[in-house]
Amino acid sequence: MNQSIDETELGNSSIPEYILNMRNTTAVLFPVLYTFVLLIGVTGNVLVIYVIISNKHMRTCPNMLFLNLAVSDLLFLVFCVPLQAAFFVTKYQLKIGTHACKMLKYTTFVSTAVGAYSLAAICAFRCRAIVSPIQASRFLTTRHSMMTSLIIWLVMLAVNTPLAIYYRENGQCTTADDISDQSLALLLTVMLGADFLLPVLFVIGATAVIVRHFQAHSILSEHPSVTANGYNRKVIVVVIAVAAIFVVCWGPFNFLVLFATLGGKADRKVMPFVSLVTTFLAYSNSCLNPIIYNFASNEFRKSFRKTVKGAWCLRGLSNRKDGRMSRVTDRTGRDNGTTMQDFSSSRMSRRASERTTLSAEFAEKPCVP
Repeated sequence: MNQSIDETELGNSSIPEYILNMRNTTAVLFPVLYTFVLLIGVTGNVLVIYVIISNKHMRTCPNMLFLNLAVSDLLFLVFCVPLQAAFFVTKYQLKIGTHACKMLKYTTFVSTAVGAYSLAAICAFRCRAIVSPIQASRFLTTRHSMMTSLIIWLVMLAVNTPLAIYYRENGQCTTADDISDQSLALLLTVMLGADFLLPVLFVIGATAVIVRHFQAHSILSEHPSVTANGYNRKVIVVVIAVAAIFVVCWGPFNFLVLFATLGGKADRKVMPFVSLVTTFLAYSNSCLNPIIYNFASNEFRKSFRKTVKGAWCLRGLSNRKDGRMSRVTDRTGRDNGTTMQDFSSSRMSRRASERTTLSAEFAEKPCVP
């Protein structure tokens, strides 16, 4: 159903010439585009995860939920994007089997929903802080955000179970031809309602409450107990930006799914192109969030640069220290008339002890970028 309108039409034995031309073009163009999405998305989301985990001051309540969003995006990129690229490489003839088809659809919508509800959870925590700002330190904790992330995953895994039931390899990865109206309605409720509309509407409503509170209580809105736990106005700006991009990317795709399911009629030459564009737009969403963090969050940008800089500096110090140790050991061996084998064990122990002081040396002699 949601596998694009053109996929059903392209399985026909009599294929129009414009479809054949589109096959040849997309077999080259779209694998390249999806490869860029995969590389940029995996690199960006891995860095987001690394920066948050490796910096203690970044492990705040909202950032742990952003971490959950990055994990869901990474799962989507690693599992779903390569299969979508392979679909174009094989010119719409990819056969992955019923079990892989079920897993593909299930993973696609579970990971997407987890990301959407992570944004909703950030807004929910912030609204809770508006109600009781003095008690914010009690519930705006890393532990609560991690528990919330776990609950989101468990609920979304359960809610999206119908996708793993009703999807199958049927010429294309789609629903069965004899699916009942009740089952089709259930799928639409899950895919469009639970996975998309519900979290988007919640984010919109919660954001409106937060913005209104900022306007009405400009002084009280930045209570120390709230900002100390990672919640400030910039966090809400990041949430709004990520949510807006999510709607822009996944909105057309979900609208097209609803349009096709309800039997909407459109130009047969236009719809395959529209389907390709909307699908690519939806799949590219997972590579855009790290870019948004970098531009919209000054805190994340500084932490990212500091982490990368520190990693390179420590690597350079380690290489220089190993080089000095090697030269000293070689010289000592030659002076005493012994072989390098005699010094191998002591050299390894010296390396271990010297590496424990690298962090202190880095602090005393900071690396210049």
